[in-house]
Amino acid sequence: KLKSRQRPGASGEPSLFAGFITNLGQKNKIDHVTGLFNKLKFEEDIESMLEKRPEHPLHLLVLGLDGFKHINELYGKSFGDEILRVIGQRIQGMLPLSASVYRLDGDEFGITVSGERFEMMELYRSLSESFRSQQEYDGKKYFCTISAGSASYPEDASGYTELSEYASHSLKYAKKLGRNRIVFFSRAILEQEMRSLELVELLRESIERQFEGFELVYQPQIAVDTRHVVGAEALARWTCTKYGSVSPGEFIPLLEQSGLIIPFGRWVFREAVGLCKAASCTAFVNRYKAFAPGPATRTRLKTKTRTALRPWAKFFS
Repeated sequence: KLKSRQRPGASGEPSLFAGFITNLGQKNKIDHVTGLFNKLKFEEDIESMLEKRPEHPLHLLVLGLDGFKHINELYGKSFGDEILRVIGQRIQGMLPLSASVYRLDGDEFGITVSGERFEMMELYRSLSESFRSQQEYDGKKYFCTISAGSASYPEDASGYTELSEYASHSLKYAKKLGRNRIVFFSRAILEQEMRSLELVELLRESIERQFEGFELVYQPQIAVDTRHVVGAEALARWTCTKYGSVSPGEFIPLLEQSGLIIPFGRWVFREAVGLCKAASCTAFVNRYKAFAPGPATRTRLKTKTRTALRPWAKFFS
């Protein structure tokens, strides 16, 4: 498609011809924010390289900007889009001849590297180093680092879909490890990711079944000087049919990430405080009477419990 304007000279003949040519076949493959090729072109190019040069190794990098959400919240989406454009240009300017960059979703960029693995490593080191300090654009300062996930052909996968998914899993794992690092795909990462995804669904199922498999255990809090029970800490435990007992260190973060922590937190609160209200903690004190032998301790604990529960009496009545 050609768009142009002509300026006639004194003789009536065109003296100036200006315009631009757009390749409509590529128009839907250009990201309008950064001017880079988008994920449609990313997929097309990878499949083409795998088909035309199956004997050559190919490495995928999926980059994610750490802290980009903060930039958007601080300065607004328009400024954030400008930063994406600036970063896209910077990445493009640092690429070796064997690499290409693409804008994917959100704050993610994809890079293909045809050649040796060390070229990919050197590229990431250079990119990471360039984002180690605070940046400035249009008079506004911002800071973000870069995490990356990598997958390679033919070592890790033989097609675009798996390569892309594995690189994305590796990026997610890099962010879990603390961000600002590169992680290479391994089967252990995939197994852990699949386990986490399945556990989220099992947690959801347990909650929808009235918190089936969950229980609270209570750890007494003892005053060192008097050896009296002064309280208790409610600890959550979960057992599912497929994996058995799952550590709180594993299922609590999954509850937080999925938003299930809200109904779960309400359940914990109702269970723990409801137990105190129903029994006034007498059963609890008796259970640990070895640490609190005197009746005066039970009286003090009952008084403290009733005082603490008074604002919630209507809620639990």
